[in-house]
Amino acid sequence: MGAPQAEALTAYPWYRGKEQPLPRAAAVERLQRGADCLREGLSAASAEFCMARLELLEAAEFSREVTAFDNKAHALGGRVAALMRELWERFGTEGLWLTVDKQGGRNDYGQFLLANFYGCALTRHCQGAERSRYTLRNGARRMTVTFEPRADAHHLPVALASMFSKYARELMVEMLNDFWLQRVPGLRPTAGYLPDGERFLEEIEPARQAENIPLELLRRCR
Repeated sequence: MGAPQAEALTAYPWYRGKEQPLPRAAAVERLQRGADCLREGLSAASAEFCMARLELLEAAEFSREVTAFDNKAHALGGRVAALMRELWERFGTEGLWLTVDKQGGRNDYGQFLLANFYGCALTRHCQGAERSRYTLRNGARRMTVTFEPRADAHHLPVALASMFSKYARELMVEMLNDFWLQRVPGLRPTAGYLPDGERFLEEIEPARQAENIPLELLRRCR
């Protein structure tokens, strides 16, 4: 997570000045054994873990971007493109193979790629419901990108990305619950999903107004 994202989180009182010590539950020794096992498996496949990066999009920022684009897929696509461009800049000269979970229900990602990788030559290999695959080239850089539904079930990097994202979400929801539990006695924690999220918002409403916390920090526009 980069500095601009960390700065944006200071607008949310439940994150401000807070840190989550890791690991949360598993013993360090157990994690080390798991890491060693993963490292050995990757080595056997002539692969290695290089990096992990999160793009956090909280409620107010999500709503602003969706309103600006008037399209949820475009707003989220911009975050995906930012991650792809970082990989392109860091590893493009080595030749990249990316698998990305499908963004919405579309099959054609050609214009999306050309708009976010200006000046690149694009080759379309296939476009369909099962997968859409493209290769981008620019000088010494080359990247083949496959958009595939339920990619986390078939590709380890996508599965790891999903796990990182869900873990980060759980930590953030924990901080949200801790903040409001201190202000609303007897409040039941929420996981943040509908319809329980609506119940949670209703129960904290008097405290929210007393704290003068904007509702847009808690509720997305869609």
